[in-house]
Amino acid sequence: QFKWPCDFDGDGFQDYFDLDDDNDGVEDIWDEHPWDKTQSDNITSTAVLWDEPKVWTAGATTHNVNIISTGYTPTNLNINAGDTVVWTNTDTTDHTVTDDDTAFDSFPISPGATWSFTFTTAGTYNYSCLLHPAMTGTVTVTSSGTTANVYSNFVGGVDYVQRETLWHPRNQTFDTIVDGDLDGDGIPNFIDPDNDNDGTPDSADTDDDNDGLMDMYDVDDDNDGIPDTCHQVDTNGDGEGDYPVPYSIGIPGIDCELDYDRDIDDDRYRPIDQDYDLVWDWLDPDMGGSAMPDNPLGGPSFDPNDFPFDLDNDGIPNEEDPYMNSTYNEVQNWNCPSLTNPNPVNSHENCVLMRKSYTGNNDWDGDGINNWEDVDDDGDGILDWLDIDENCDFDDDNDLHLLNGSMFRDDGIKPMLKARLERHWLANTMGLKHAKVMLTWHGCSMLSMPSICAYGTADLRTTDGGFFGSGICRCPCS
Repeated sequence: QFKWPCDFDGDGFQDYFDLDDDNDGVEDIWDEHPWDKTQSDNITSTAVLWDEPKVWTAGATTHNVNIISTGYTPTNLNINAGDTVVWTNTDTTDHTVTDDDTAFDSFPISPGATWSFTFTTAGTYNYSCLLHPAMTGTVTVTSSGTTANVYSNFVGGVDYVQRETLWHPRNQTFDTIVDGDLDGDGIPNFIDPDNDNDGTPDSADTDDDNDGLMDMYDVDDDNDGIPDTCHQVDTNGDGEGDYPVPYSIGIPGIDCELDYDRDIDDDRYRPIDQDYDLVWDWLDPDMGGSAMPDNPLGGPSFDPNDFPFDLDNDGIPNEEDPYMNSTYNEVQNWNCPSLTNPNPVNSHENCVLMRKSYTGNNDWDGDGINNWEDVDDDGDGILDWLDIDENCDFDDDNDLHLLNGSMFRDDGIKPMLKARLERHWLANTMGLKHAKVMLTWHGCSMLSMPSICAYGTADLRTTDGGFFGSGICRCPCS
């Protein structure tokens, strides 16, 4: 009978924390079979495939520094020998990039122009602007060591160490990539879609390293000598281990595996090509994208009769059009429910079937792919997770929501925005700072991210029914 947590060898240590589950004197990480004491040879000699971990680099990398009115940003830059730094003058006046020891000199860089330099020798390079001596910067170059283990050519030139500095600018999780290459194909395990090169991708393979141990209980499923998980961790960084076991705190990437590309699985990081067909999702019809998207760079760029962000070209932008694939004139012939005609006779079925709604039409752009699988619901060439809904109302169901709230869902303005708007209105309305008033919200338009500013119309009334009027309000960013 299965009992969790297990203690296979009955030594008092649960298997999750036990370094030698079968108590044969060989730690699980090196044991050819961690749960069979009759098989205790070192797995490095018995496994079909084994590869020691090694340091991997991105190879030569390009770094960018902006020149602004107050200095260079970033001011201090750490790079490897062979890397190139590009300085871009984003200021409105000339600047220079001049090394204190004359190793390089850009001469004046005009506004909008760039200058680059490739550092081939390790050392610390202090530089400044000859025209503005108070502007200084430093480039620290370290030897990149061997370039034999380079991974960036397999991931489009991405440098995961550099990316980590963007994810965690104050405290990087790692500054070195250490991993094995089980099948010797030159691709490190963490981005190799088939570690053991058996023809079955790791995402479907139950034994990624082909050592006879299923991945679900293999403590090292890529056979590089680095355990898949650390036996002791310190989540809050207080120096005390989280688990009640007498083990040293492990360092991810050294004492246990670390997923350097942050995609959890062992494949190449392609977040915007989810079906791996080398076509970006927003242009891929298989994913709900469009080869000729409805934006100024797509079909409307050469067809004057094709309006951008308006699939049916009826003059109503998709964001505001409840019927994105049916023109306004077509809809008028369907006799659909409305506030002025709440109970129409013999309404056309398209009133429901073609309406952009959570409860009716779930394929808003009519591409044959339901919204929950469609990466671009409105076919405008902007991925949904980047596409801002300007009127804060994703389904445009407010009119029917007022008729039948149980059938037609309406998001309306987000409560946080509404509350902030009311506070701003009531605190800043001339002559009404102390009046007992209430505000009736009519809608908003999202204008920018991430600060989230909103505009909309509202009625201002006293609580006893007095009406002060309508106006346009702004929801402050702060």
